[in-house]
Amino acid sequence: MSHAVIQKSLTNHFARHRVVFWYDANGEWGDELQTLSLPDVEAVTVKNDELAVKFRVLRDEPNQNFLLYFPSARPNDDENWLLDILLSNAEFHADRASLHLDDVGLPPEFKDLTREHARFFQTKKNREALKKRLQADDSQATIRRRMMAVLLRSQDDSLDSVILHLAKELKEDDYLDPVALLFNDCGLESAFWREIGIQFSYSKASPTLLDFMIEVFRRNAPIGTEPSSSLSGQAIVFLSRWKDSKAFKSKFRELSTRIASDLRIREALVAQSDFRSLIETDVDAYEDVEKAILSHLRKGILEQTLKPEERRAIIERRSRSTWYEDYSDMYQALYHAGEFMDRMESLDLQMASISAGLDAYAKRWWRIDYHYRKFQQHCRKSGQGEFLKETAKRVEARYLNDYQIHLATRWEDVVGQQSNWPPQGLPSQRDFFSDAVTPFIDKGQKLFVIVSDALRYECAHELLHRFLKEDRYSAELEATLGILPGFTKLGMAALFPHQTLEIADNGDTVISDGEATSGTGVREKLLAARTDVNVKVMQASKFLELKNKTEGQPLTRDHELFYILHNVIDKVGDDKMTEGDLPEACARALDEVMEIARKIANINGTNMVIAADHGFLFQQSDVDDADCPPLPNQGKITAKSRRWVMGTGLQSNSTIRVYEASALGLAGNSQIGIVKGIQRLPIQGAGKRFVHGGAMPQEVVVPVLKVNVLKDRKNRTLRRVAVEFLHIPHRITTTRVPVRLYQTEPVSDVERIQPIELRLGLYGQDGKLLSDQQTINFLSKDQDPRQRETQVTLTLGHEAEGYNNKDVVLRLEETIPGTSHLRTHTESSARLVRHFGSDFDEF
Repeated sequence: MSHAVIQKSLTNHFARHRVVFWYDANGEWGDELQTLSLPDVEAVTVKNDELAVKFRVLRDEPNQNFLLYFPSARPNDDENWLLDILLSNAEFHADRASLHLDDVGLPPEFKDLTREHARFFQTKKNREALKKRLQADDSQATIRRRMMAVLLRSQDDSLDSVILHLAKELKEDDYLDPVALLFNDCGLESAFWREIGIQFSYSKASPTLLDFMIEVFRRNAPIGTEPSSSLSGQAIVFLSRWKDSKAFKSKFRELSTRIASDLRIREALVAQSDFRSLIETDVDAYEDVEKAILSHLRKGILEQTLKPEERRAIIERRSRSTWYEDYSDMYQALYHAGEFMDRMESLDLQMASISAGLDAYAKRWWRIDYHYRKFQQHCRKSGQGEFLKETAKRVEARYLNDYQIHLATRWEDVVGQQSNWPPQGLPSQRDFFSDAVTPFIDKGQKLFVIVSDALRYECAHELLHRFLKEDRYSAELEATLGILPGFTKLGMAALFPHQTLEIADNGDTVISDGEATSGTGVREKLLAARTDVNVKVMQASKFLELKNKTEGQPLTRDHELFYILHNVIDKVGDDKMTEGDLPEACARALDEVMEIARKIANINGTNMVIAADHGFLFQQSDVDDADCPPLPNQGKITAKSRRWVMGTGLQSNSTIRVYEASALGLAGNSQIGIVKGIQRLPIQGAGKRFVHGGAMPQEVVVPVLKVNVLKDRKNRTLRRVAVEFLHIPHRITTTRVPVRLYQTEPVSDVERIQPIELRLGLYGQDGKLLSDQQTINFLSKDQDPRQRETQVTLTLGHEAEGYNNKDVVLRLEETIPGTSHLRTHTESSARLVRHFGSDFDEF
């Protein structure tokens, strides 16, 4: 024992006591006594003069500090003349266990602990780390757990944390037990398993961490024919917290895969016919469960054995799964496939006129195109083409054969009744400037016009809902009929002020009031010449590069009318090499338009109108050659595309409907043939899957989306749905606590009622978490109140044992918007009354 250690230990003793006794049975420390430096301490060697020493300590020098050294063993208490002084002060021990005990600041009753774990205490670094963690009321079990945390370099002393740090040491194909490797030398292995037994009811003759982990997974996901694990409900709480842990989630996934292989979970799931229990209990211990439920969902959609509300409920529940993020695109693909199938089942394409068809498309039919596009987007993004192959085949067949072809037939019937386009009295793209722009100019209000090339009406509907989900904007969408033929230069010219429009004979130049219209600079000059306000026309990419304060805000200050030209959808779709990427291009286009809108708001813009030059037809599969009849052989063709031709001497036939230019509101003497239905003309080198220019609703129903930036944020109407406790137990008597929650109203973008994500947990009155936590997304749009109910089950953790016969709190928490902080959404009290130590009440 070093001189410095003894010196330090005695100093610590005198910091708390005036008199310290040192019994040295062999008298070996007598010389050491003379070398100690203890200021204000009188060292006295006691040899058969106990009474004299007693008088001196108690009466003669009552304020003096004394080190009483006995070169002999401590006598029996009934023979100890100084027992009263000893009991009221302290005894110093020069053995290693006692010095280590004193070094970490533990009282003498913990001496056996330092002896039992001598290897731990021999390391100064361990002692120093443990000393920082100790608390006055620590039990021996608690101290041992803190020692485990020290060895694992864990800042958290909880048993859960110790287990998770140990789990990190489990290596693939390495069957060495981390508990034995890391704890055995310090005598902590049996202490660890004792704690595991107490909290998890785990008991094995030869316990190992891997064996324990297998039991944890079996307890959370009893799949197959093996009997359920006998672990307590703490195993459910533990796994729930593990899955949500950022630091340990990757290890959970790795170990889950290993255990799933060991237990042959995939084979067991293949043999399982009823997935209801897996879904209703939110089992997500294994990735294979996610795959199995996806297969079940796919089968239900293809065989139409799942009701719409069942299908939506499955996807909503699985959104809580720890694996959902990995499979979200597959779930979304199946969601849109299911919604598409539902719409197809109730589809009625009857129409008596163009007006009726326009109204039906703007209100209902657009959803078919929307769900089709979103299915294709998520299907491709998922990278699981083989899994979704049959679903994609079914969706594609119904979209083409049961929707597009039938829509084309009925639409052509009413279009054929018209001699002019657009029919008189219907909203027209030609009136865009006078209807959507001039009112702002007349009121002296600044306006930003965003023209997004090929922004189809259904895409604008998605954009509308995105605006309405933010409390920064108000928005409304209108449908108008686009100009024919619908191609970029003509549609763009129609959105600018004009009296006449004409397509040059080459079909590549559009003339507005006698002037060519191509190019940003040319369009700006035309706009300036035809209005009496300061104008600016910019490409979207240039606009987004503007620095808000130094460039954007001065631009807003100095101009009244802005046209921002955006081209993503058409650019991708019009290229034969990239047209298959159209679904992703639409998603990117909407993101960019939202970014443009945010920038407009940030540079003090208030009013926006978002418009498109034309829509489009699209199918993900290759176009059959039967849909590509030959070009007309009558007359002279001067310009051609997949969906229209231009020339003289043309005649209507089964492929095209021929209009004089004047019948389409165009100047010039040319004729224009619009391809009927969904047919495509054979044009060398052009793509066939993405086309536009014809008269199908998807091509000619163009959007006008009016957006206003709300300046008075205090009066914003956006709110998130409220959630209430529909049923909770007033007395909690079991480990598993069922809770029924109720979303009080449907989510509605139009009414600006938004979804909400809440976290449910059971807490003590002191705020201690007593259960696992469940995160639930409330996003139902269902009008049926019964479909807005959600069943969630919490599992009590071992922490709940200290709260028996006390009131506890069931609490729903929400994230404060714009922050990472939580606040209470609603809560309710219950009484915890149960017999701990047994989990048989769960079955």
